This record gives sequence, C-alpha cells and structure tokens, in this order.
Amino acid sequence: MASSQRRAQLETAVQMALEQIRSISAKQSGSNASSTVRSDLYHLGCALYQNLTGSPPQILCAKTGQAGVDAGNTTAVGADATVHVPVDESSTADTARLRMVDAPTRPSKREKAFVDSTMNASMALDSLHNDRTSGIVPLKDLGYPVSISLLVDDLLQQMSNHGSSSFHDSAGSFLRSSSDTFATIDDVHQELTRMRDNPDRYLMDDPAATTGQLVFPADRLYGRDAELQQLIVDFHRVIESSPASADATAEQGDIHASALPHEHGLVLVKGTSGSGKSVLVDQLRKPLTANNNGMMLSCKFDSQVQPMSTIFRAFEDYCTELLASGNEALISTVKADVAAALGSSSDITLISLIPSLAELLGVTTQTSPNGDVTAEAFDRIVYSLRSFVRAIAAPSHPVIILFDDLQWADQSTLDVIVMLVTDAENNSILFVGCYRDNEPSAELEQTLLTARNTKVPVTEIRLGELDGDAVNDLVADTLHLSPHLTQSLSVSIHAKTRGNPLFVVQLMKSLYDDKLLRYSASARRWTWDIETIQAESIADNAVDLMLEMMRSNSDEAQWVLRVASCLGSKFEEKAIRMLYLSIDNDPSGALLSQILSSLVEDGLLLPDGEGFRFAHDQIWEASYSLTPEAEREVMHMELGRELLRRARAAGKAEFETMLFAIVDQINHGASELTDPDEKVQVAELNLLAGEKASRACAFLPASVYLLQGCVFLDEGNSWRDHYELSLRLHTALGEVQVAHGDNESAILSLEPVLKQGKTIRDQLRAQNAFMLALIAKGELNDAVQRGLKVLEQLGESFPANIDEATVREELDKTEALIQGKTIENILQYHLIADENKIAAMKFLTVTARIAYNSNQTFFSLSVLRMINISMVNGLCPESSFAFASAALLLCNFGRRDLATHCADIALALLKKFNGQYEHVVLLILGLSIHQYRQPQQACLDRLRQAGRLAIASGDVMWAIATIGFVAFNEVYVIERGKTLQDFEAEMRAYIQEWSSYRHFSMDFVMLSFQAVLNLIENTSDDANGDPSVLTGEAMEQEKALAAFEEMNLITLKREMLHLRMYLAYLFHRYDLAAELYNRYKEVAKVSQIFPTVEVVSATLYSGLIAAAMLQRGGDMAVWRPIACEASSKMKEWAEKDSAWNFSHRHALLRAELAAVDGDHNVAVEAYQEAMSAAATHSFVNDHALATERTGLYFLQNSYIAEAVKHLQQAKSLYEEWGSQRKAAHVARMVPLDSSM
Repeated sequence: MASSQRRAQLETAVQMALEQIRSISAKQSGSNASSTVRSDLYHLGCALYQNLTGSPPQILCAKTGQAGVDAGNTTAVGADATVHVPVDESSTADTARLRMVDAPTRPSKREKAFVDSTMNASMALDSLHNDRTSGIVPLKDLGYPVSISLLVDDLLQQMSNHGSSSFHDSAGSFLRSSSDTFATIDDVHQELTRMRDNPDRYLMDDPAATTGQLVFPADRLYGRDAELQQLIVDFHRVIESSPASADATAEQGDIHASALPHEHGLVLVKGTSGSGKSVLVDQLRKPLTANNNGMMLSCKFDSQVQPMSTIFRAFEDYCTELLASGNEALISTVKADVAAALGSSSDITLISLIPSLAELLGVTTQTSPNGDVTAEAFDRIVYSLRSFVRAIAAPSHPVIILFDDLQWADQSTLDVIVMLVTDAENNSILFVGCYRDNEPSAELEQTLLTARNTKVPVTEIRLGELDGDAVNDLVADTLHLSPHLTQSLSVSIHAKTRGNPLFVVQLMKSLYDDKLLRYSASARRWTWDIETIQAESIADNAVDLMLEMMRSNSDEAQWVLRVASCLGSKFEEKAIRMLYLSIDNDPSGALLSQILSSLVEDGLLLPDGEGFRFAHDQIWEASYSLTPEAEREVMHMELGRELLRRARAAGKAEFETMLFAIVDQINHGASELTDPDEKVQVAELNLLAGEKASRACAFLPASVYLLQGCVFLDEGNSWRDHYELSLRLHTALGEVQVAHGDNESAILSLEPVLKQGKTIRDQLRAQNAFMLALIAKGELNDAVQRGLKVLEQLGESFPANIDEATVREELDKTEALIQGKTIENILQYHLIADENKIAAMKFLTVTARIAYNSNQTFFSLSVLRMINISMVNGLCPESSFAFASAALLLCNFGRRDLATHCADIALALLKKFNGQYEHVVLLILGLSIHQYRQPQQACLDRLRQAGRLAIASGDVMWAIATIGFVAFNEVYVIERGKTLQDFEAEMRAYIQEWSSYRHFSMDFVMLSFQAVLNLIENTSDDANGDPSVLTGEAMEQEKALAAFEEMNLITLKREMLHLRMYLAYLFHRYDLAAELYNRYKEVAKVSQIFPTVEVVSATLYSGLIAAAMLQRGGDMAVWRPIACEASSKMKEWAEKDSAWNFSHRHALLRAELAAVDGDHNVAVEAYQEAMSAAATHSFVNDHALATERTGLYFLQNSYIAEAVKHLQQAKSLYEEWGSQRKAAHVARMVPLDSSM
C-alpha cells in the first residue's frame, strides 16, 4: 500500500480515537476512580488497535497465535506494507467492517457508529485481559509507526499490573519506565491531537532507522514562540513586501500583512551564549525571500577579525549572491539605484573594499587614488556605504541586515552601525543586532543607549533559557517520539543543561557518542537508559562538554581543530591546507578533506565562502582549549612561521592574501621572538598588515599592528639602524590613531618622527597628522602655529606678528602681480616643478582652511602667498582654491572688481585641472563676490550645488561646512515661494544626514537652525521669552559659547552674536540689540574675512540699530556715524554692484535716518521705495520689515489709519515668510481703534 494511503488510514484512526475520547469524557461525568480511568484507557487502546488492524487485539492474537502473525496469512511488514488479517466469514457485519481498508481522512458516520460497537466488543473481553495482553502482537511488529504503536501498547497495558510497564527490545535495551505511562484521558487526548496536527513527525517513522544517525530538526524553533511572533511583527512593520511575500509571512507567524508604511527599524536580540539568537533571526529568511527578491546580510563579528572588514565582507557577499541569483530584473534595479546613489564616478575606495560591487556596476576595480588615512577619508567611505545601503532596499526587494555578536565590534564600527541604523532615508530595511547581554562592553552599552534615544523604532527581545516543555519538544522531535515518551529523558537533560539550547544539543550528541542514547533497529526507535544517564557525571557547561567530546576524535582531527581555532572563528581552507602539509606530505590533502568533511557532518564546522567557520563561538572556544594555555604562544608562533614560509614560496599574491593570518599568528606568539633580525622582519610584516588594514578602514586593528611593529624594534637603535622602517611605522601609526579618534596617542606616536625625521619631506605626513590631531582636540591656534613652522621649513616663512597693515601690503603686491594678466595669460603658465613648492601649496591649503575659523590674518597671508607661488613658480590644482579665496579676501577689502577677475581665473583653473577643488571654489565664490554681483537668491542654489559636489567627491568636512553656510544665508535671504518652514524641513534633513559626523561646522548649522526655530514660533527655553536667546531644540547657547571659546572658534562666536543681534532688533529689544552689536564689533576686530551675507546683514542691522537708538535718545556722537556709514555703504553697493540686492536696504536705512531727522516727506518716500523694491526683488522678509517700519513710523506720528494698514500688511508678510512668532508680535502693535 502506498505511503500516502497508509498515512491517510493512520490519520483517520487518530481522528476516530479523538471522537471516542469525547464520548468517554461525556460518560465519565466527573468520575475520577482510578479503576474507571484505567478501564477507559484500556478500552480506548482496544478500539485504536481494532481501527488500525481490523480486529480486536485478542481476536488477532487468537487468529495468529502467540508467536505473532502467521506467515501464511501475512505479507512482509514494512513502512508501506499491508497486514492481511484472517477474518471469520461468519462474523457479523460490524466485525467484518473492522478489517483494514483504504479509509477517508475524516471518519464517516458509519465509522463514528463503529466507535460505540468497538467499545462494546472490547468491554466483552475485560475478563480475559490479565492473561491475554501479554500475547498481543505489538503494532510495531505489524509495520505501524513507533509513536502510535507505543501509545496503543501503553493503553493496552492499563489493565495489567495497574499500568506499570517496562519494555525491552530483543537485545535487552531499555525502552521506557512506568513514569511514561498515561494517567488520564486528557493525556491521551493531548497526545493524539499532537499526532493529528503533526503527522509528518508522529505518523511517519524516523529516517535514522536506516542510518542510525542523530539528526536534529533544522526547521523549527523551540520555546521561542512569543519572541518569533514579536520579530515577525517588526518585520511586517518595517518591510512591506509583495502580496505573495506578505501572505507567506502571515502564514508563518499568523500575522496578516497590512498596508504599513515603508520604514526601517532596529531589533535587538540579547541573551547568553548558546541561547539561539542567530537561529531566531534566521527564521525571517523564509518570509523575506518568499517573493524571490528579499535578501539577508549577515555581519558576524569576531574577537579575532577586524570588525569593519566584517561589514565590507557582508556587502561583498550580498553583491555576489545578487549576481548569482539570475534575477535579472532585480539585478538591473539594484544596479541602477546603487549607481545613482554613489554618483557617476562611484566611490573608488568603496569599490576597492567591496570588489563584487565593481562587477555589479560594470566598472573596473581600482585602488583608491590617494590612500589617505584620515578621519575625513573614513567619513567619505562611510558616507558612500550609507548611500549604498539606502539604494539596495525598496518595498519590492526588502533587506534585513544582521549584526551578530555585537559585543566583539569596536567603537568605530559601532559608530558606523549607528549611522546606518539611524539614517532616516532608509526604507524597507530591518536592522537586527544580536549580542550577549552577560558580557557587553562599555562601548556597546553606550552605543545601544544612543540608538534607543533616536527616533528609530527599537524593539528589544531577550532570550532566556528553555523551559522543560521546550526541551522535551526538542528531544521528542529529534528522536521522532511523542513528548510523552521522552519526558523522563528531557527532564534529566534539562536539569543538566539548565535549558541552554546549545548545551542541550551538545549533551544529546555526547549521550549518543557514549552509546547512552542509541537507535534500536529491532524496536525501530531510539532507546536510552535513564538511570545511567542520571548518574552520569556531565560537564557544567557546553564548552567543557564539547572539549571532552573533541578529545575522543582522532589525533589528526584534533590537530585540525586546534590549528583552525588558532586561525580564528573563520579561516581560509588554503591556510589550513598549507599548515597540514607540515604533518602530511600528501599534496592532494585527501585525508584533510575527509577530516574537514567529518567535522562538518558532526556540526562543528560550517562551510563559509572559500573556507570554514566554527558552527558556534563556544565550539571555537572548546577547540582552542584543546591546546593547553602554556603551549598556545609556541603553537601560534610555529603556525605563523610555517604560514610565512609557505605563503612566500607560493608567490606575492598568495602572500598578500595570507598576510593577516601570518601576522596574527606571529603576534600571538610574540614572547617566542628572540632573534633581533627576525624581530625586524616581523616589524616589517606588521607595517604591511597595518597599511592593508587602514586601507580597509579597520583603523583600530591597523593601530594594533603598527604599534606591535614599533614594539619589535629596538627603541634605542631603531632610528639609526632601521630609519625607513621606523619612519613608516610611526607615521602610519599616528595617522590611523588620528583617524580612529585616539588623538593623544597619535601625538605621542608622531613625536619621534618630528624629532628623528632627517628632512622636512620625511616629516610632512607626520606633521599633517599632528595638525589634524590638534584640530580634533580643538587646539586650532596650536595647529596653525605648527603649520607656520612647517611652511618655514619648506621655504615659506611668515612674520611673527601679522596685522591688517601687513595684509594690505601683501594685498597690494598680489594685485600688482595679477593686474593686467588675462585669464588666457595665466592659463598658459607652466606647472610647478619644485617639489617643496608643491608640498607648500598643499600644506597652505590645509592650513588656510583651519585658519579661516581661528586666525584670519594668517588665512589672508596664506592665500596671498599661494597666489604668489602660482604666479611665480607655476600652477597646480591648489591654485584654483587660492584665486577663489583671494576673491573672498578682496571683497572684504572693497576691491570687488579685482575679486571678480580672481573668481573668473579660479573657474578657468577648475577646467584646467579637471574640476579638482570645484566644490571648494564654488562655495567660496558663492559666499563672496557672487553675492555682491548676482541676485542673492540665486547664490543659494549655487551653494547647494557646492554641497552636492562636496558629497560626490567624498569631502565630508567641506559638505558640512557648506550646509552651515546655506543655513546662515537662509536666515536672511529666502527664495521666492519658499518659507521658513521649508527651510526648517531642509535643515532637519541635513541634520539627520550629518549630525553623526563629528565636525564643528555642525555647530554652525545648529546656530542658524535655532534662530529659525525662534522665528517660527516661541520654542526658546529662555525663561524670559527672549527670542534672541539661542537655547532650545537645536542647541544650548551658553554651553555652545563655552565650547567656541575653548576651541577658539572666532567665526562661530561672531556668528552667534550676529544672529542674536538680528533677533533682538527684529523683536524691538533695542537696548539688547545695541549691547550685542558692541560685543559683535569687538569679536569682529580680530577677524578680516566675512561671508558677504554677513557683511550685508551686519551693515544693514548696525544702521537700523543705530537709528533705533537715536530715536530713543541715544548718544548722537556714537550712533549717528554708524547709521550714516551703513547707509553710505549700502548706497555704494546698490550703485556699483547690484541694485537688486541692495537698493531696498539702502532705501530703508535712508528712511530710518529721515525719521530720526524729522524729515517726513523723505521718510515716507524712502519707506515706499524700500517696500516696492523689496517686493519687486522677492525679498519677502525685507519687504515685511520695511512695511513694519513704515507702520511704526506712521503710528509714532499719529497717522493711525496708515499705521494700521501697514502693520496688518506687515503681519501678513511675516506670515508669508513663515515667522508666526513675528507676525503675532506685530499683531500686538496694531491699534485697536483705527479712528484715533
């Protein structure tokens, strides 16, 4: 009979038995007498037996004889065999109906009626049960599955010795004890229900019957239903899949897919080692891939592997898997999205770190062109990585990114993870982090706190140990037995393992290896000796238990485990093969292949790319423990030397591939190194490893390699005997420490280079890194002073004391060099040949960018010096930066025609040098001459373009600075049709994008953002409601000011005072505005360079404040010159530069001065001109201000109707601008009675 028919018959019999139980339960009506219960159980067993075989058990016994089924009347019994039972032809119709037939899956009415008849038949035999049950043919001997056979056997024993049963197979193996017998009808009902609901497990025999192997279920979790349900809920919340995928997920987790928003989120799964965190998350693969588009990336960190390289490896695997999927539609979509996200040129460094990304994009794999090791270089890669992550996921192809064993990740990697997880642009991505909560690092705890405090939805799931029922389910499923039958065994296992899933599995393997758990072919089931197991001394933890198990392996297998564990939790197959040749000269490695296959079969190793990984970190730990601690350093050193010898012999490519493995082994055995020459060789290896790690942005491991290399050198003689090696090690070490944020250590590492370096050329990299460390510490003045010393050594000395007169003198010289030179003339200049001059230009560029914020006199001279070098010594890419910066400088000294010429030269040089520094040049010009000569609204788009170019070029620092300038400009100038709310939204997006990058330019952004929040509504935390106090959502004013003072960030301190002065005047706090203006002037005295929007705004509001103070009786000698100078400047700019930008401002200043002088006609005319020009030129905020000032003028002069009209119009204009707070402020000034 076919197996499908047999299964249908078994399911029918089980269903009929369940029907009978309901009948029995109804008849019992509360009776609990043990004899009645046993009788009911016995009768149920008889019915089940008869349902299955076609005859009551005693009849079948009588027909077949005590020895079993008569051979002449049966066929061979097997899984699909039919048992032919002889039936008396004179039997009643009911009896004849009992023979085995092909039955439907559910009982018919006749079959239900049969339940009662069989009940009566079995009861008629009660008097015979004591001497006949022992002769019943067991169902298992008739080919029935073990689970149902044992259940029926147990029921039939209920009337024999009061249910005490103890069976042995023919070999005497222990089968079960009296504790396994059924005590109630409910117990049987539960068991039969389990069989009906899980026929594959309980109505089919164990496949191990033919192999004798212990096979654990791979498709089921135990004791994690609630946790899995929560995980699936988060999956649905975050990832909106196609209907097919959603239905599959809903089916698995009993959750209905609904129209949820495409979000991203974070799930944190924590628990002790071996609690099944990774297995739980892996359950999401099925719903994720249900639509054939979803993918899961796994970043499993390791105590011995560079954390950042783990992330890049995961994305490498993603690209490889995607390309191998054959899903051309998905490949095409992802390719287009990734290419758009990374830009037309893509990120060369990212592609070098993820080689298969080049294949996906169809570009050539390249090495990063500069290989610079700086925090900025790291930021560029992280930005590209974040763009890549955004691009690979969408509702049609969702992604889950698993960060496993987070406790092994270093701080820089954790920072990257936070950036990825909190990126608001992600959608259809679920991030999952798994970690051991019994051993978290301080860095991880702080990172998790940061993640919890963001707006990203965070779900936390903790996996405890399994309870007894879950362990019993696992044991029962593994042994293909009913949980009722495995209860005694699972209780013992739970007691010994405390329910740790990994420990449970390993203990069962140990019992199997020790023959305490074995499969009985005659009994067709797993058997165990519970008394021996309970008495067995078991290790206290999974590691010790596995260690005992491993020691039973062959010497060769133990050697492989020991060596593999020394290589790490993951290892390349080629490494283990190279090392195995030292004990087996067979080049084919046939025995090794057998050993590796065996270890995979045993569940100790898993294939992983071109190598293997330990199936669990506790398995790795146990393998490592095979080598006594006292012998480990020796073993590491031997492995390292052997790998080095064989890798070098195999060629350069092989050596490069094995470099980390070689150096790691030798470093772990460092105490074994005594030969001075070998120490030098190892120092060189550490240098190569450190440089390779830094190129992969693994800065912390790189610093470990480089520091170890320094340690191997003789401190006293290394600079004398090994100068180049010492120079490279210390320089590279300082650079990666700066990139990693360890600035104090970087300074210590770089100092030997600055003392021992023979030439300035040898010191340049170290000097640059030293300056970056000082900048990161906020010591900008010290950084500039160090830059001055380096430049002096390069032949570019500067005066010790630089004042404005010195700058003007140099400016005159520079003007003379440029004057009369056309763009075509300059483009024909030769390129710089002098290497010192080239180095000086690069250093001047870096130093000037620092000095702009802290020492603007030096900024001015450095820019002018760069112009001089370009005109005298030749051109280089930095020349475009020099001419653009000169335009900014010349604007501030009133030489705007020459500034325009320098701007044109800078743009021409950009083309000559293929756009190098384009984002820098466009930003500088957008802040300077373009804002004088072109509409200011148009400059905002150019500034944004500069920001986009900065991002595309990977210059994160300059991108953030550009955002700061965009924000500052938008406080005073807003494009037609836009509002402050639009600006707020734009800034929030920028802040979300960039706030995770540690750069002081973000403070510049926050200054302007808080000012705008103060304008929109009363969000300030100031107790007095002062709108000029920049404390609120974005920043805390006094704390920020203290930081600016500490870091000597003069520009930010100046901008804060400027914004506060503006807000104070706008809200009529004139005395405060005057005080802030005086403080602003004091700070501005030490500055020379101002962005044009600040120059214009400061000029306008200084004049307006002065006029307000004069109207309030202020000192005429103090305030009148200020107001007049402001008006005069604005008039000059309107006439010579741009009437569009300046005519309405000049008119407003002229009107305010006329109001002070009492010249009514001039004042009214000027106010009208200011309002008209501002409206025509789309300066809505200036239009609102001019209208407000006009209304106030009329109000002060008792023209009430005009005052009301203009103030109401001003209110509307402020609302159009988006400043609800200012609109409300104006509304309060409107007279209630306009007839006055």
